[in-house]
Amino acid sequence: MYKLRETDIVYFRDKNEIFTIISNFIAVNGSNIRIFSYLLFVQLFVLAVGFFTQIKIANTLGRELFGQLAYGLAIGIYGQVFIRFGLDRTLVRDLVHHPEKTENIVAASLTLRYALSVFLIFALVLWKHFFAVDISWGLLLVIIGFSILSLDLQPVYDAWKKIPRHTTYYLIQKIIYFTVVWFIVLFFPNSLSINLIGTAVLSSAIVFLFLQHNWVANAMIDRTEIRYSFFAAYELGRQNILVWFTAFGGLFIVYFNQLILKYYAGFSELGSYAAAWQIVMLGMLFLDQIARIGNPATAYYTKRDVPPRARATFIMKYVSIMMIAISPIVLVMLVFQTLVFELLFKPEYAPASTLLPIFAIYLILVSVGYVASQYLLAARKEQYYFFSILIGAIASVLLGVSIIPCYGAWGAALTICVSHALTILINIACMFYNLKKEDEQ
Repeated sequence: MYKLRETDIVYFRDKNEIFTIISNFIAVNGSNIRIFSYLLFVQLFVLAVGFFTQIKIANTLGRELFGQLAYGLAIGIYGQVFIRFGLDRTLVRDLVHHPEKTENIVAASLTLRYALSVFLIFALVLWKHFFAVDISWGLLLVIIGFSILSLDLQPVYDAWKKIPRHTTYYLIQKIIYFTVVWFIVLFFPNSLSINLIGTAVLSSAIVFLFLQHNWVANAMIDRTEIRYSFFAAYELGRQNILVWFTAFGGLFIVYFNQLILKYYAGFSELGSYAAAWQIVMLGMLFLDQIARIGNPATAYYTKRDVPPRARATFIMKYVSIMMIAISPIVLVMLVFQTLVFELLFKPEYAPASTLLPIFAIYLILVSVGYVASQYLLAARKEQYYFFSILIGAIASVLLGVSIIPCYGAWGAALTICVSHALTILINIACMFYNLKKEDEQ
């Protein structure tokens, strides 16, 4: 017969303590919990509708046209990085570290990005007219629509703790895009084209930017006098030049393989790769929401007055949360890859199911990489981050031109996984080196 031990009595006593700890945690972190719950609700909606929208587009357009759309999106990502000038990585940090300069930092960032947007749109139109004969005007609208999303003011909303408001604007943008696409799919199924998709992308982006810029402008006018200065924009750009180059290097890791794949294997093979990539984007959206809340927290924990041990504890918790969040999707990609493609895509996409195990490993790496890169940038260790991206970019180009011509989409997936792994491992090593160095001081 089992006898009650003293340790068991302590265990039963501790149950009340556990409930007290949980209650206190909810009371202290109630605001973050509510924000995350709203983000989760919106993202679940966007994930569900957006995922099946992309699947419907892929099945309706076929591999060739879907490959063209993926090609346009890849170029649009390059446009985003050009316009952002690295501000998506550093603006939250600057606003958290220098709250007294908030309005003028925001004004300088807008001046810089609007100037870059005008230049980019002009360059894209000239490129389409004189060189890119295989790019339709509809695909150009897709590229421009995705590029100008870099005028987004998400870092400002995050720093001002207005994440729910920005999330609402994001939801409106997605609803506009989904409504246009599904209206065509349901009532004019044979009319879905890249031209109509490009119109939907551009119009929804314009509404999204107008809503958030209008609110921020009114909020800043109420707070203080704002000075829009090209000199301030130049200084902000000068400070971010290394991060900007680093961001372009990151594109060579994530998206350059798609451009190589299109060049050697054509739009059809790129369409297969893009179909498998939709599953990756599903996982990335989950990671993005956690990283969005974690970014301001990382900026706080890298302030000079925060003890090194508190930094290390935060980092370990952050990594654990990211890996737990992505594990269900990773498990599906590893175990049920064939079933996923049978349920979601036409038979012409079936060979791409072999890419999912590689992409599952990629998602695990990215979940840790998010934390390491945010830490290095928040701690103003841009040189470490730049070095890691440079190594990964070189590896991506060398691997891409070596194996993609022979192995097609499978080679493209392996390229992104290996090159990104190198970058993330270097980031992790630099992060722990910095933590150890801070602890010794």
